[in-house]
Amino acid sequence: MMFLTLFLLATGASVAQAVIPGISGDTYSCFTNFQSVETEGCKARTEEDDGTIVQTTLQEVESMDFCVSGPRYGQTKQGSFGKAKNYVVAADLKMTDLGKYSTSYGFLGIAFNMMDSKNYDIAYVRPHAKDHCWELGYVENGLLFGRDFGTCSKKIQSQFNLAVKVENGQGAVYVNGQKEADFTPFFPPLNKVATAMRNNMKAKMETRNLQICQEINCVSRSESGKTMVTKPLQSYQDAGMSKCEACTCQLYGMIRCGCRSAEEQGISCTGGKVAAVGHDCCARCVPPSATCYGSGDPHYRSWDGRYFDFQGGCTYCLAKTLDFEVRQKNKASGSVSYNEYCIILFDGDQIKMKRNIFHKPAGGSEQQVATPFKKHFNTGDYISCVNGQECSIYIKNQQMLKVSCPYLRSVNLWIHGTYYERTECMCGTWDGDTSNDFKDRDGNAVSSPNEMGKSFQVSNNDDGCPDPPEPVDPCDEVSRAVKNWAVQYCSRYKQEPFKSCPVDVTQSFKNCLF
Repeated sequence: MMFLTLFLLATGASVAQAVIPGISGDTYSCFTNFQSVETEGCKARTEEDDGTIVQTTLQEVESMDFCVSGPRYGQTKQGSFGKAKNYVVAADLKMTDLGKYSTSYGFLGIAFNMMDSKNYDIAYVRPHAKDHCWELGYVENGLLFGRDFGTCSKKIQSQFNLAVKVENGQGAVYVNGQKEADFTPFFPPLNKVATAMRNNMKAKMETRNLQICQEINCVSRSESGKTMVTKPLQSYQDAGMSKCEACTCQLYGMIRCGCRSAEEQGISCTGGKVAAVGHDCCARCVPPSATCYGSGDPHYRSWDGRYFDFQGGCTYCLAKTLDFEVRQKNKASGSVSYNEYCIILFDGDQIKMKRNIFHKPAGGSEQQVATPFKKHFNTGDYISCVNGQECSIYIKNQQMLKVSCPYLRSVNLWIHGTYYERTECMCGTWDGDTSNDFKDRDGNAVSSPNEMGKSFQVSNNDDGCPDPPEPVDPCDEVSRAVKNWAVQYCSRYKQEPFKSCPVDVTQSFKNCLF
């Protein structure tokens, strides 16, 4: 019987320098995600790095005489290893009990180049045998095939280290640091491995320190031509970079350059402000967030807190940054207007919030999508809509924008402090100064919301859309009785429980009137 336990290494695995007999620790860094595995028959007991004990009952594969298991094996974990072609896998193996069977039982080994649970290369050792000590083979479609075998250079005890090195499509097997054989793997190089046991019957096997070791190949050159080699998960600054930037050696030799965190830049803030990293990668102290809204007929409040009314009935740019844009479609109704729906533009895609969510990918056509809806981009950023009236943008896993847009009602925007002093359109320039909120598309100051709205109207979006009407007070167009009723009704804002609130309700009272 052959027993196979598979433990895919997640990116959160511990990292250590290679400590493998016969393999240089200067050229490999290793990833380990469990301390030990004990197996008996088709059952496994695993102790994780964090001390967690996992009991696994193994399932036999078809009618063959071996088993497959592994608490980390599954489709969602298949991508955890990346695509490294050169790697070393090693483990300390020990035969703890042969049971009642003869010494011909109990082959301890490692499976590697695993395409799936039924297709992989395998190398194993019989620690109790005088000859035929090591053996190579492969499993194809669930069938085991032997390929080569030989006598170990030194006598093997019940406990030993086994390592397999895969490099440039070729393999080598090491036992206790001694190279025993070179070979050509049956399957193409693939950094997925497992511990293995063949003909275990009632024998017991213990595996410790199973580790995957990746060659260090993050290499860059400075402006002077000096070669720099960086170990996985370590960062460095290349020549020509600002103090706010850094590169990191990712797993499998990939180099990723970007912004250093505010903490790495030594930026700390006081007075209620937070540290935010901008597009220039440099951190600065900014307010944590801001809101802008348009409600009612509609009444607006800018990022800085300036209130104004605007009755345009077209599509307008409500807020815009270097990362995204939010548009608002208003619908005229007599002398006033109201919000009809919202549009979000992000990374070439368009999201329309019109009771339902309508998604238009870059270069594609618009179609309605079910909610909750989430779209991931190649950058790792994504947009998420929990329903037809609430969507958020996440950049580097940080929420940067939230749009609440109930159909035919209002629009409310929230933005992260990163965009302080970096906004435009009708929500204004967020800089703490309400006096400069009215600007046109060119950044010039204008005297009224109407001038601002005409500048930020989306061209060619509404055929024949008229200019916004001059602001009017509908209360001037109704009878005294209707006006008195409105004043009486809205005066509730000046009574309890609102009266005791530590906020100014004057604007809420005015918005209530019309």
